[in-house]
Amino acid sequence: MCGSNLLTRFDEKPRVLGLALGALDDDPVNLPLCHVFVGSKAPWHEITDALPQFENNPTGPVAPESAA
Repeated sequence: MCGSNLLTRFDEKPRVLGLALGALDDDPVNLPLCHVFVGSKAPWHEITDALPQFENNPTGPVAPESAA
């Protein structure tokens, strides 16, 4: 292991956990809703999808796109 965390805990939201999706070896079934912390992404990384982007954490809930 490289020493990276697999889970992230949030002090302000103790019931929410972040999971490093790169650690999964199967389809996680749930699709991403948005990109967070894009204000600190690497300048060479280009986000090419149409998901909403937030400089930091979203201030409210992010609704999934309605299924067509």
